[in-house]
Amino acid sequence: MRVFRPTKKHRTWHVEFTDHYRKRRRVSSYLRDRASAVNCGHNIEILVDAMLNGEDRPPVRLFRWIDSMHPDLRDALVRFGLLGDKWLAQRSTLQRPLKDLLPDWKASILAKSRTEKHAAASEQYALRLFEACDFERFRDIEPVAVAKKLKEWRDDEDMRLSNRASNAYLQAARQFCRWLCRQVRGVDNPLGDTEILRKLNEKTDRRRERRALSVDEAAVLLRETSKQPFRWNMTGEERSLVYHLAIGTGLRANEIRLLRRGDFILSAMPPRVIAPASITKNSEEASLDIASELSARLSQHFISACLMPAARAFKMPSDGNVSRMLKADLAAARKAWINEVKTPEEKKVRGKTDFLKYCDSMSRYADFHSLRHTHGVWLFEQYGLNPRQVQKRMRLSSLALVEQYTKSLRLDSEHWINRGPSLTTPDTASAKHA
Repeated sequence: MRVFRPTKKHRTWHVEFTDHYRKRRRVSSYLRDRASAVNCGHNIEILVDAMLNGEDRPPVRLFRWIDSMHPDLRDALVRFGLLGDKWLAQRSTLQRPLKDLLPDWKASILAKSRTEKHAAASEQYALRLFEACDFERFRDIEPVAVAKKLKEWRDDEDMRLSNRASNAYLQAARQFCRWLCRQVRGVDNPLGDTEILRKLNEKTDRRRERRALSVDEAAVLLRETSKQPFRWNMTGEERSLVYHLAIGTGLRANEIRLLRRGDFILSAMPPRVIAPASITKNSEEASLDIASELSARLSQHFISACLMPAARAFKMPSDGNVSRMLKADLAAARKAWINEVKTPEEKKVRGKTDFLKYCDSMSRYADFHSLRHTHGVWLFEQYGLNPRQVQKRMRLSSLALVEQYTKSLRLDSEHWINRGPSLTTPDTASAKHA
């Protein structure tokens, strides 16, 4: 290999080398500095050695050099057979703007049977983070800039980004980089396992904690909601039944929304509802037994509504309006409960309690998902199930997730304190082991 200038008028250096076919080749480096041209020649020789060794792509250490070289030099190396068209096509993906690559990533998420909501949220998380960090292309992504921006958002008094939201932004950006690295082999993930991008502990910065309803609260809510007028495209009786179904089965709001009349098998013993895998969060079919009291209400509802097997069981509102619906019914039920007493003193006492409050004195919320939380807590508190049974009933992936339902347990010592062994008969015990 040698570098030279063809004539004195040429300002750029040329490189002469022997390719993998043992042919002498000459190509312009498009560089005016001789040292840089010599380095370019050495890199070309590395490409030749890679082709002689049967490798289908250049060494990883040459990727940045290939990306920064002159386009005419790159085209010449393609003509010489030192760079493959397929590899270059993959590599050119890295030169596309990130905002043009994110829709392709979203499409790959949807291809894995993920929901549109999840895919759109992941795309928006990554797009917002990249735009805030001024990342235009993949090579611009730097872990230090990502860490600084997320910390800036967490410290911002107006934004007040929680640890959970910070982890969501970081996870979306990492998943995008991991996906792109699979598309273009040999590229290092800039947001891989680095020390400065650790996942934050969400338990130390929980902004919204749900609470479980007591038995009395749930009973009043169902009773008073059934008396409420038509709201959110649902009658009061239908809303009460939806709340009853959520508390009695632990089904999520979207799962209840997508259930059809044929998914309820009320003639079985015991009655049950089968949530198809297409509507459950974990994409697995769930068969949930239901109590006879709830089964009787469901039967009456289906008969009065004259629903066909393929019809939706309930006319539930959208995701955002579901919480508003429950919030309004909680307020109405609380007001009715307070007005049950006649004297102003009793009303004042009830008004100071957290009974059926949407947000209690401990800043715990009773949104629609808290009805599922209530079911999980009651499995311990009212039904006496063990953690493994609760995990199966609540359809949780690991036993560690059961812990969230133990925080709201109300331990009543009158129910269990006398169940322990008696230690007041030492004489009998001594005689037994004599």
